[in-house]
Amino acid sequence: YCYEYGDRAASVAEKARQNAEAAAQAGALYQQRESAALYQIYAGRTVPDFAYTEMANYYLNYDFSLVLVLLLGLYGVAGTFVEERETQMDRLLLTNPNGGSRTVLAKLMAASGFLLLVTMWFSLLDLAGFGVAFGTLEGLDLPVYAIPSFAEAPIDLSVLQFAVLAAALRSVGLWALGMVWLAVSLRGRNALVPLVANFALTAVLVIGGASMAYSHFVWAKALDPYSLLAGR
Repeated sequence: YCYEYGDRAASVAEKARQNAEAAAQAGALYQQRESAALYQIYAGRTVPDFAYTEMANYYLNYDFSLVLVLLLGLYGVAGTFVEERETQMDRLLLTNPNGGSRTVLAKLMAASGFLLLVTMWFSLLDLAGFGVAFGTLEGLDLPVYAIPSFAEAPIDLSVLQFAVLAAALRSVGLWALGMVWLAVSLRGRNALVPLVANFALTAVLVIGGASMAYSHFVWAKALDPYSLLAGR
């Protein structure tokens, strides 16, 4: 695969160049730009070194930890704003100079830090786990398109750089989802209610996103918690 990739990429780039020229002659501006973009992506692409890529392939396509990240993040922040209401401390906090909006801000910062920590921890744990399981971290310096399932990736990053980018995007996705969980928590007066409500909401969004995974509605994928965390 790695040996033949350069020729395959060159073939795609050449076809894209020809299509761009044909579209320019026909006055099809959109098709010309599309083909030109494809040419820019594939022109000159090669896999400069050959290495053992099985570990990197399994690591980049491993998704089970996303379920753990979702569940742990949900459990950790679902009841953030409920405890004060259960004990009726929310009214007392309003009389404290450090209460009110400062308490809310502190909780938001703490929840954000927790969600970031969960994401980073599992990202590092996955990499370390696969490194130990395969006995090597070889292949992390290869271009990400050296992995067959990423052959058409439009980015020119190494496997390690892509893993870092995916972890960062996963953190943003979990944070956005966490803010939704916190908004639900603001309305709860019992610790169990926001937990169940957030779990049901997350399940509905995941199932809905999966059912529309191949539709042309981009917003459906953006609302799918799994898609927000997958990074692919």
